[in-house]
Amino acid sequence: LRSRGLPFRARPGGRSFAVRSFGDGTAKATPMTAELSRIVVLPSSATHPLRQRVLRPGRPLSECVFDGDDRADTIHFGVEFEGALVGIASLYREPPPYETHETREPSETRDPSFRLRGMATADEVRGRGFGKALVRACLDHVARLGGGLFWCNARTTAAGFYEALGLRVRGEPFEMANIGPHVRMVVDVLPNPRS
Repeated sequence: LRSRGLPFRARPGGRSFAVRSFGDGTAKATPMTAELSRIVVLPSSATHPLRQRVLRPGRPLSECVFDGDDRADTIHFGVEFEGALVGIASLYREPPPYETHETREPSETRDPSFRLRGMATADEVRGRGFGKALVRACLDHVARLGGGLFWCNARTTAAGFYEALGLRVRGEPFEMANIGPHVRMVVDVLPNPRS
């Protein structure tokens, strides 16, 4: 998959938006109305409230602070819509875990590897294209850095969402304690310094 920074279409409230990514890690939506959405880079602490609300409801905020959140090579993207942060995605340089009996495909031994984690969109904006825009921003970022293996542990209910973006299931479903069933998903991102 080559992530090209192409515009995506979102339909908040039935309106069409075209969003284009820029080389500095931001993107801007050009709406048909005065509403505006944009992708921004965030400090890790700005992701914690939405992580808690969507991914860890009823759990302490401390469970929403992930290992590696504040490493220099970690980046956190958010999507703002009508002045509110409505979606988040964090990207870490981290190889996927493999069991000793698993056979790796050649692309899965590439260095570097990038892990998508903490992907969440607010319930009230689901289905409007903001989650896709966040994943595409992450893919564009990986492409600008020279490409690599992009992977995540996806809830089984979200596997179709990621498959539509080019990722494929790798291995068998597994249970994450206190969270639910997941599958590992991967895609090889080609370099694209111009994206």
